[in-house]
Amino acid sequence: MRNTLLGFLFLTAFAANAQPMLSNGFGSLAAINGAGYQKTTNIGTGNFGNVTGSYDGTKFFASGANTTANKVYYVDAATNSITDSLTLPSNGGDIAGYKEANTLFMNRGTAMYRINTATKTYDSIVIGSPFRIEERPNSKEVWVAADSMIYVVNYVSALSTNTIDLTSNKFDNADVRFVKGGSIAYKAANSTKKIYKIDCNAKTVADSIDTAPYGFAAVEVSADSSKVYAASSNKIYVYSTATKALVDSITSNKQVMNLYMHPTRAELWAVHHFADSVSVYNTTNNAIIASFDIGNDPFFLAFATASSGISSTGAVHRTLLYPNPANTAVHLSFSKIAKHTVVIYNNAGIKVTEQTTVDKQCSIDLRNLPAGSYYTAIFDDGKYVDSVPFVKY
Repeated sequence: MRNTLLGFLFLTAFAANAQPMLSNGFGSLAAINGAGYQKTTNIGTGNFGNVTGSYDGTKFFASGANTTANKVYYVDAATNSITDSLTLPSNGGDIAGYKEANTLFMNRGTAMYRINTATKTYDSIVIGSPFRIEERPNSKEVWVAADSMIYVVNYVSALSTNTIDLTSNKFDNADVRFVKGGSIAYKAANSTKKIYKIDCNAKTVADSIDTAPYGFAAVEVSADSSKVYAASSNKIYVYSTATKALVDSITSNKQVMNLYMHPTRAELWAVHHFADSVSVYNTTNNAIIASFDIGNDPFFLAFATASSGISSTGAVHRTLLYPNPANTAVHLSFSKIAKHTVVIYNNAGIKVTEQTTVDKQCSIDLRNLPAGSYYTAIFDDGKYVDSVPFVKY
């Protein structure tokens, strides 16, 4: 019971690394408190096309639209402010950037760009009509949906492509969604009324779910990979990945544009473009958790901690933190010996202390911190690996 209560306190109090941000088609970005299920502020005044979270969870990247379509904006996740920008050739499209340090992948014109966000340099590879982009977990690959094709861009050294042809029909530009670990991907094709299951290692279609009479564009995979969610109008249909059967559905009073699994909680987030809002569902029982307005015709959603396809339930941590609640100090035990950095945030998302160690354990002095709920972000050699909440009394 205590662990459950502490988890609840964490989710409702902490905003920074659990905070998603929506891109809005007509006017601004919306910063959202993902723990409190509410919009906190508008960011910027122009039109924005796409958003993604950064590798370390500290910032977002947002592509411009209309008159600023050649811009990429840097947004600080803690302060909800635009801090920098870069200019690129041609108009921008979908972006992804949570897997590699200082690296942003972006569709622009007839190419996919790899951008070094620190030096603002880039290279690119030509792709026919790139539309959606997603980083494959546990690999050096970016998957780009382009009409009926998926271009698998390998970036071990130079950029190179492999292709997966799903159908002979065009304009099936839906997102690719990966299971945790990245061994399987799912992509809907509205023209054939199928959701394709793709073997990511073999780069071949392994199976498909027949969704007739329904056709889908937006799909998402549950954290345990047992279900595929697919949106059509004001319905979210639920398919079993094992039996390929339609097993459930969720009815919304608003049309669903896009679907996202929360990266650390068993939640499905639905974006309502035409209703200026977002709804959140419990993926255990499909019950609605929250529905709230954010304005400005939202399209896409980005989380500070990660992107879709690497979801977990949030119940298992690689780091052991004790005691919890704590008073004078907390002790952390890591899964291996490495250079670990522990950053502690308060319940307002403000960093209060930071400590680096090369041992398998460390202790952090809490005596100067006021009582309250806190959040630790753990980095392994600069890469975000875990987050553990605790309470100081």
